[in-house]
Amino acid sequence: MIYSVSTRNINYDINVEKITQLCGQNVYKKNCIIDVISKYFSGEKYHEYEEVRNDNILIDGNVIGRKNKICYRISNINDLIYEISINKNSILSKYIKIQLNDFDSQFELEQIDNILTKLFSKLNYDIANSIGDIELTYRLSALWDMVQKTQVESIDGNYIENKSAFQLLQIFINIIKNIQSTNPESMILIFENIDHIISKKEYRDIISLCDLLTKEYDISFVFSTSLDGYVFVSEEVIEGINVINDEIFSFPELVHIQQYVNDNYPCYIELKEDDLICLLEKIIHDIGRKNYIMEDNELVVCKLINETLMISEHRKNNSNKAERDFLND
Repeated sequence: MIYSVSTRNINYDINVEKITQLCGQNVYKKNCIIDVISKYFSGEKYHEYEEVRNDNILIDGNVIGRKNKICYRISNINDLIYEISINKNSILSKYIKIQLNDFDSQFELEQIDNILTKLFSKLNYDIANSIGDIELTYRLSALWDMVQKTQVESIDGNYIENKSAFQLLQIFINIIKNIQSTNPESMILIFENIDHIISKKEYRDIISLCDLLTKEYDISFVFSTSLDGYVFVSEEVIEGINVINDEIFSFPELVHIQQYVNDNYPCYIELKEDDLICLLEKIIHDIGRKNYIMEDNELVVCKLINETLMISEHRKNNSNKAERDFLND
């Protein structure tokens, strides 16, 4: 789907798929896009100075309602800790409410309610006889107040703050999965600058875990990264990769990239899919970017793509005459 995002009188078009990766070095543009999407679907009321943002997202050219999706935005570890703690609007609180409303939980709640009702009746009888005309009130809703005062800890008794970002992400995603299994709803989850808190391997593992969820539920994931090596390229997810630099490049199907590179490479080459993926993962954050340095074979592929954006580049060294002539052209 094409998301047309408008902010500060500028329009940005990006491909948003089940797995979307916002790559590139232009953090300002990425933040603008993420701000608009998260604010739009958060349901928060716009301030007076933000009224111009009403209906500032088109999906495939159409205006959709702000309540069309539920949005969660994770920008740092503190956001993760908040969401897996007992807080007013946290995802864990939402999960617990669903569980308490489940039919299997009602019997236990009724038992607790009966015990507390008897306890307060006895207390009030004693108060009335020894103090005077006052009593303690109790309502079933007080049980939720008791739950809200609980602390979330690891099974071993350690603070959740001591868990790694990767562990917290796994817990967060598992909560989302369990909510969807009992109370499915359309969601978009944004993980901003995730490359600053987990390793490259962990990033790929998180992408794979989220990809499994998209096959079962109406969920979309958006990841923003800018560090080298933090991108996951495959035939399935490549159309959700947007490189945001001086220009924005949204990837077509992998087979079209492969054919384009092989047909236009300055010397005979037949890049296989795995070789192309390896090259793309090295250059992806520099596509659409001016004045950067690379190895020649990486630069050739980057230049071929950048020619569609009318952007030039600089090379690190020379190795092949045909490649050198092409880069000097």
